[in-house]
Amino acid sequence: MEELQRRIEELEKELEQKNAYIEKLEGELGKKSLLPALAVMLNKVQPNLTKPQMVSVESLKFFTRLIGNAIHIQFPETLKRTDTLRHLEEKPKRNFKNSAQNSEISKLFDRINPLIEQKSIMNAEIKSRIKKLKEEYKAKKIIIRETYQAMRNRIDSHIFELIEKLQTGFGKTILLEKDTERAYQLLEIVREENDFYFKMIKYADKNGIALLRPRNIEISLNDLKGVIALSEEDSKAFMDSLDENIITVVYQIIEFDDEQSCCPIEISPQGLPLSDYSIIFNKDKIIKVDGKDGTVKFNQVLISEDCGFVYESVIEIFTSELSPHVINLLHVHVEDTSEEIPIEVVYILPEQSWSDYTNFENDAKGVPLRYKIIVKEGKVNTVLYNTGTGHKELPFIEKKIKIGDNFCIQDNSIAQVKLIPTGMLGRSWQARDTEINPIFTKNPPDSFCPGRHIEDLPGNIDMKIVCENGELVANGKEFAYPVCLCKALEGTQINSFNELKEQKETHKINNLLENLENLKRCVEEFKSGNIRDKKDLLNRMTQFSVSSREGISEKPELLAEWGPILQISDRALRNLATDIRFGA
Repeated sequence: MEELQRRIEELEKELEQKNAYIEKLEGELGKKSLLPALAVMLNKVQPNLTKPQMVSVESLKFFTRLIGNAIHIQFPETLKRTDTLRHLEEKPKRNFKNSAQNSEISKLFDRINPLIEQKSIMNAEIKSRIKKLKEEYKAKKIIIRETYQAMRNRIDSHIFELIEKLQTGFGKTILLEKDTERAYQLLEIVREENDFYFKMIKYADKNGIALLRPRNIEISLNDLKGVIALSEEDSKAFMDSLDENIITVVYQIIEFDDEQSCCPIEISPQGLPLSDYSIIFNKDKIIKVDGKDGTVKFNQVLISEDCGFVYESVIEIFTSELSPHVINLLHVHVEDTSEEIPIEVVYILPEQSWSDYTNFENDAKGVPLRYKIIVKEGKVNTVLYNTGTGHKELPFIEKKIKIGDNFCIQDNSIAQVKLIPTGMLGRSWQARDTEINPIFTKNPPDSFCPGRHIEDLPGNIDMKIVCENGELVANGKEFAYPVCLCKALEGTQINSFNELKEQKETHKINNLLENLENLKRCVEEFKSGNIRDKKDLLNRMTQFSVSSREGISEKPELLAEWGPILQISDRALRNLATDIRFGA
């Protein structure tokens, strides 16, 4: 660009010099009345061959004069013809070019022309540079290709070697994409010139849903990126479980304006992007489910109109263990719009499966049973729901509690569970004849469950305040409280509460050891025989002995060291009491 700028400046200077010269010539033309001349030299006139007898041409002489770089020719004053003689008078010709020099338009053209010349020069320079750059780019491109060609050849050779090994070892391997859940089975590797492409079967779409009909596809080696290969064992397990990876659509048949249509209520798995699928219905069932990778497998569940369970909700079950073979359901949260919620608890054997209990009958009132809670080995195993046309597993959360658990209640106080009432019991066959007396809360309720729950299981438990305003409470308030409102202690609360309990325990141990030391001194005083006041010693020894025995009952590990002192103190107390009684 610097070279171009320098060239433009030189041209501008040259243009200024020429403009100055032109102005000088125009000044001279204004002073002299020179006629324009024809720049042609005629030495001889040829006769007219068409009529040679009629015309004779005499020699004509011209006067020439050189002015600058132009030749001016001046004709003679007369010309003679053979047939007639006429004198031609030359009229002076007006020079419009000289008169037009001062017009505004001419001045504008004078300003435009240099710019056009500059532009032409610049365009020529640009074209030249572009051409040069293209030539340089072409040369560098060739150099780069030649530089990396050897490396590319080595990489290609390595790829070919690995592909050859892969061809003999893939068998029935399942390939999974890392960024999605698409699944393929590798069938064949085909070489085409310097590239490979893979013949495969696609079994699952991007969300891991099984395709209704596996698709044969071909993928180039360059497009096959980000895959992992399962082992032979895992590949077989994947194929065995493929039919479980399907879409389940729960729907009801509704009527509107005498027309019947299907209305989806729930689609699982949860979190599935519904924009990837189109569910095709007719009037009473699902026809197919189309995905972006193809038609997928699905399961459909028809829910009768009188079913009130709210899908996409989670059932909460609060339980306690009365014995290893009896489970106590004291509270159940369920989102159901029905007026009544018939429910049953079934305790199955360890070797049994919930699939053996999918038949639903009417309850004692003759109402169709809707919920069946399956208990296995002391905990809730499954919750089944009667859809009217079949059954469905429902998501649930079991929360176990026991006497002695500590919870945070509404005012951030910590309360301890003191009593759990009986609710709906589930018994294993070992406890089918065990008599269990009903247990009820002893205190009036301090609050009520705000959620939708089974009316006969209000979920109140007896509790006692053990920590309030950051301090342990010895004789806290006792009350009944809904178990669903009890919040588990968080990390900071647990740490603070444990610190308070440790401090209290340390204080108790210190008091116990202090009482034992005092009791030991009393025993030594008794054994010395130097007793100033037997009643005072009796009172002090009695006080220390009672306190020590109460404390040591919670710390039996101290008996080995302090047991002999307690025994001697007992004998000393009896002797002192006898001496005081008989005045010895």
